[in-house]
Amino acid sequence: MEKHIEDAFILPPTEIPSEQSESIEENKFSEMISQYLNDDSFIEKLSQIKYESQKGNFIGEVVEYLILHRNTEGVDVYVDGLLNRKETKFEKGDLLIESVKSKLGIETLNNDLSDEEAEKIYQYIYERRLRDGYVFHGFNGVFEASIRENGLDQSKASWEFAELEEVGEISRAYGVSLVGQHYANIGEERFTSSGKNYYDETSQFFYTYAANSPEWFSQFCNVGKNNGTYHKRHYEEARANIEECIGKIKARPVSERARPFTGDDERKILDFFEKYWKKFVTESPGLRLGLVHRKAITETPFDKNKYERDLNRESWSAMKSRPKSQYESLDPRPENIKLISQLLYETGQGGNHHVNYKISPDLITIVDLPTAEKIFD
Repeated sequence: MEKHIEDAFILPPTEIPSEQSESIEENKFSEMISQYLNDDSFIEKLSQIKYESQKGNFIGEVVEYLILHRNTEGVDVYVDGLLNRKETKFEKGDLLIESVKSKLGIETLNNDLSDEEAEKIYQYIYERRLRDGYVFHGFNGVFEASIRENGLDQSKASWEFAELEEVGEISRAYGVSLVGQHYANIGEERFTSSGKNYYDETSQFFYTYAANSPEWFSQFCNVGKNNGTYHKRHYEEARANIEECIGKIKARPVSERARPFTGDDERKILDFFEKYWKKFVTESPGLRLGLVHRKAITETPFDKNKYERDLNRESWSAMKSRPKSQYESLDPRPENIKLISQLLYETGQGGNHHVNYKISPDLITIVDLPTAEKIFD
């Protein structure tokens, strides 16, 4: 699949204000990633991965490459390398390093890299993964219009809180958490007052988050089970989960119920399921990835200091002067390669975090992900 979309980044020589120019480039960047991830050839390669949990990770690894180079040149070589890799500790990093060397025209073997060549490779990665890099926010495409208009803003919800609370109240009456253990008792306040906007520093999990977005409905569909009916988009199994839960409620001794379970209760639960399955699955345009600029996570002094501290800590000079751990001392690779690999590791790791402020839509690049139906069936 030799589709080198990078030529689309050549802008016409007309005068364009800098903010508009950046927006145009980000749109082309988004289109390039979206086209590659949804190409039939790439989907076919994904089908070679046996375990579905690894498919989302694989998509993340490919997005890492496309972010690093901002074009598709050489990506097929990288993808094939990932598919054929052995389970060695350094192989993914080695593939990325080789791709950077190719971009920079460095033909020296890793064992023979000069300090100057190694620093060029290091700076290439540092600038694209850290200084000008992204963090990740996977979401259901039904929220795309809101995010494009409002950014990441938890006060902008796409469901009726009164309905959520009503189903939660029914479930509490029978000691069952139909809308998930984290949601049944807290209703609207959980979504609006917290003001937390979540993101991942690693690319490993954004596809899983997108496929399960919104989380409360995923939990609702999987109630009493862990069979992934929602992220796989299996309507019949999800409906069966809800009906089985209703059957268990009916079978509970009267002494364990706060009130009688009525036909109206059952109808409300099933209507709730149908309404939001239609909204989040049937009418959803698919799954999306928000690439959030790292500079967006600097609104507070704490966050800004962390970003600047990371920039300083990961610089070439700082990395070279770090004390070596016992583990690093046992690594037989040349010192220059170990430093580059350490940068790749540290800029590719991290957990799920949140900020307590809105993230502007101007700092979010939205990518179309392959649909759950293509990935999991």
